[in-house]
Amino acid sequence: MKKFNELTEDEIIDEGLRAVPEYLERIRTSGVFNLENCVKAEIKRVEQLYKSSLGIRQYAPMTKSQLQDMDAFTAHFVPKLTERTSTIQQRYMQQRRVSQINAITASALIPEEFKKVGLNAQVIGQKYRAKVVVPLTGTNVRFYVRYKEMNREGLMDDIIKAVLDLKDAINRLGYGAIVSKQ
Repeated sequence: MKKFNELTEDEIIDEGLRAVPEYLERIRTSGVFNLENCVKAEIKRVEQLYKSSLGIRQYAPMTKSQLQDMDAFTAHFVPKLTERTSTIQQRYMQQRRVSQINAITASALIPEEFKKVGLNAQVIGQKYRAKVVVPLTGTNVRFYVRYKEMNREGLMDDIIKAVLDLKDAINRLGYGAIVSKQ
């Protein structure tokens, strides 16, 4: 790796942006993308880069002058990181809306198809697929339907047939039969 004073501004910004995947992982369950919090995480990476260039360990104390220099240095990158991160935020929010629309569609379509054959289906939307749980005699079957495949001709018919076949097989096995994954 290059020495700190050899790094370009873009390389320093790229180092800050490496905090984005970690931030996205932290907000995965809530889905709330806070631009300010993400930029703070990026600035922490830039601060770590700055400290390491001075030979200061991550949690070691700094002098007042070093802190002022670091603050001035990182302040230069805040608007640049904010601009780059707002684009990431917009893309993230757009993908999240698409996933939510797909989940709502799956939650409306799949249970309706199962009701037609006398079965209940619980649908839980995920990012790229819907998790479907269908209670059968004494057990549940869980499977996933990719949103990309939901409009495929005959998909729901094939899934329902497979679930009915499984239900029939469990009934033929008799009381206490359970299908489990090892």
